[in-house]
Amino acid sequence: MQTYSQEMLALSKQAAEREQDLLILNQFIARGGQFRLHLSVDHPDQLVKDTVERLAADGFPGDKVLQIMVRRAEIALTDTKERAFQRAAADIMVVGHPDAGASA
Repeated sequence: MQTYSQEMLALSKQAAEREQDLLILNQFIARGGQFRLHLSVDHPDQLVKDTVERLAADGFPGDKVLQIMVRRAEIALTDTKERAFQRAAADIMVVGHPDAGASA
């Protein structure tokens, strides 16, 4: 089991990594990333593979894919920050519990 410090350090590192992911993704979008996405299909039937790749090349919605990726990255970052907040709040609740210092 991790100590409180180890757990908070891991959550902090994870949040920093997710913030970096979001920053890089937004920079990619700002530089025309939707035009740099291409669909590659892994399918055993060559006809299916070729058809899907051809149709995707004729109007692949890169902007929509990137919007979804940004939203998922934002959700992942928010979830990580929320877990860190809940972990910190759990310690505060225990230490600052109104019954902790009550005299009988």
